[in-house]
Amino acid sequence: MTTPLQQAFEAAQAEPEASAPIVCTVAGPRTPYSAQLYTGEELRPTSARPGAYDALTLPSVFMGRRVAAPAASTLNFVHTSGRRDFLGTKAEGQRFTAIAPAAQGDQGNYLPKPGSVPSLVLAHLQEHGGHLTYSEITQRFGIPQSSTTAVFKKALDSGALVRLLHNERVVIALPGYTPPPDTPKPSKDLIALQARIEKRRQEVAAMERELAQLQSRALRELITK
Repeated sequence: MTTPLQQAFEAAQAEPEASAPIVCTVAGPRTPYSAQLYTGEELRPTSARPGAYDALTLPSVFMGRRVAAPAASTLNFVHTSGRRDFLGTKAEGQRFTAIAPAAQGDQGNYLPKPGSVPSLVLAHLQEHGGHLTYSEITQRFGIPQSSTTAVFKKALDSGALVRLLHNERVVIALPGYTPPPDTPKPSKDLIALQARIEKRRQEVAAMERELAQLQSRALRELITK
């Protein structure tokens, strides 16, 4: 006697009848490729890899529709003068050119407040020329070195004064000023030689002091005798 489970198993293994229709539940037969499919054949003589092509940059046929990559957008270059320039929605696509500080309206004729540190520095540079380091400004005019940039911000933005780098130090000068060439750094061998000379000089000075003490002691002993 067979169980219902065995009966179901035997029925599953039995051959279907010839008259019974076969239903495909996965996928139908593949259709051959269309003759209009783009293969990039014209690129064979020029491509580094024969037959290689970019389907996004060349027209092709996809499911009966001709597709192509979108047109390349044009670039609008923005020329700035080093300041913060922002593009609004109305200004998109316009070309900006650098504006010299002297042509920026009232800012080009900027004069610092009389008696202020920027006005004193400006007068000093106009009279003596050259440049001033942050340390010199701090010592001469009594402002914290950490506040120097903030104190001179308006004068620097307007172009009345400029910041330059000299001997790896930031200096304040008048527009158009060219600092002298940087002092060359001594080599490591020269630094080591200078250190040895300084050490020997200190040793000689110590020996001279000791000799003077011995002479003074010997003189006192002669006097007491």
